[in-house]
Amino acid sequence: MEADASITVMGAATEIIVTEEIPKVEVSTEVVSAEAETTEVVEKQNWHWYHESPDYDSKTTDVKVFCGEEKLCFDMHLARITTKSQYFERAFKMLYKEGQTREITLEDIETDTFHEIASWIYGRTYEVLEENYDRISVVEVYAAANYLQMHDLKKDLLSQVAEFLKRQVDKEPGLNYDEPQPLILLQKLSEHAQISEWIELRECIRPAIQYGYMEPEDLVRVGRELPGSSFFLAMMVECYNDLLNSLACNRCQADQKSPCQRGIICKGCNGRCASGLLTVYPSNLQ
Repeated sequence: MEADASITVMGAATEIIVTEEIPKVEVSTEVVSAEAETTEVVEKQNWHWYHESPDYDSKTTDVKVFCGEEKLCFDMHLARITTKSQYFERAFKMLYKEGQTREITLEDIETDTFHEIASWIYGRTYEVLEENYDRISVVEVYAAANYLQMHDLKKDLLSQVAEFLKRQVDKEPGLNYDEPQPLILLQKLSEHAQISEWIELRECIRPAIQYGYMEPEDLVRVGRELPGSSFFLAMMVECYNDLLNSLACNRCQADQKSPCQRGIICKGCNGRCASGLLTVYPSNLQ
């Protein structure tokens, strides 16, 4: 829309008229659209899986956890997270600033990783499934749980990994494994493992060694590499020793007569030796 503004100077011989054009005003739909998209992104960021949990009440949250470089906020309950994590318990209940502000920042833990942890805190079962398996995600959740001192979550995760690897071994020949290199997965998990998790991690290694045989020099190399590798190597040796004991008795092992088949009675001496009964039954390894 255009309009003219006229200024008349009276009392002069001539009338001076100044004409000024008023610029057209337009409202951009792009600005409105951008604001709507921003609102949608914020709402999406503020929504988390655990919000659907019956144990979660958004009206009573009293703690804020900021994660990742973007510092995405997770509104949670103090009583809930301090029960599940010794790290949170010390941070909020001892004389630290977090206890006063009720806020804590975890820049080294990615938001997707903490999504999994928060969902577990509010009752969701952590699962390792073939259809969405991701080695990096499993290791990052385990490492974050170790940092936050969430021992129950670590044990649940290892239990899921063990079941996952057993299902992989039981696949029909010719099918591709969802985890083609399980020992790499387990070595990385060992970097963040505690001695108290020996049993759970060992149950992951037992099905993994059925994927293939590692040469002695490979075992030595594993033990010299990343932190935690010596722990991993010790469990590998134990599992191989159990596998050997399930094949032959101690005497026949010493005589290098170990067979390549499993059985309740030693295949080397057919039970005739004084120690002819197996020390570990094959069923214990399954």
